Amino acid sequence: MSKLCSTGQWILDPYSAGRALSSSMSFAHLAITPVDSMFKLLEKCELEEMRASISDATRQTIGWRTTYGAVGGVALPSATRVNSLLRAARADLRTTENSASPSARVCAAAKTGAYLMMIHPFSDGNGRIGRLIWARALFSLLVDLERVSNFFRVFLHERDRYQSLMRLASEGNPENIVSYWMEVFELAK
Repeated sequence: MSKLCSTGQWILDPYSAGRALSSSMSFAHLAITPVDSMFKLLEKCELEEMRASISDATRQTIGWRTTYGAVGGVALPSATRVNSLLRAARADLRTTENSASPSARVCAAAKTGAYLMMIHPFSDGNGRIGRLIWARALFSLLVDLERVSNFFRVFLHERDRYQSLMRLASEGNPENIVSYWMEVFELAK
């Protein structure tokens, strides 16, 4: 349980991860299970399951986004486009994963959370759900929750850099966060 709690804490509240766990948070709801293909992480049923996990763990109701929104003053894609954007993201992940490149699965894993940040399908919790997606993708690659937790410790270490890269991903430019993710992955494996 401690490994799950440690990883769960990095997912839910990355900048208080060194402090004591809040008694109101239950990390048992975070099912960090592996997947055989990264594109499956962005399927509607998987996203719904992760949305429910984050809602249960934080005791907040998180719903699908139904209105326009903005992150850092930049407009998000229309809520009516979320399904088509998720389909396009899954198609790109499938293509990336099926390429002949030896690092294709790693690249696809890096893109999963970045796509979620870019599409912002939920009214709240997109960062937490994106980190949960990344945790599941990492667990599929590393098969060790301690290594997943170590990845997040390094990945989130420079708060300003992480938040700046996430803002760029939310604005439709995920390339930099994907590059940084892959760089940290090389250190974590």
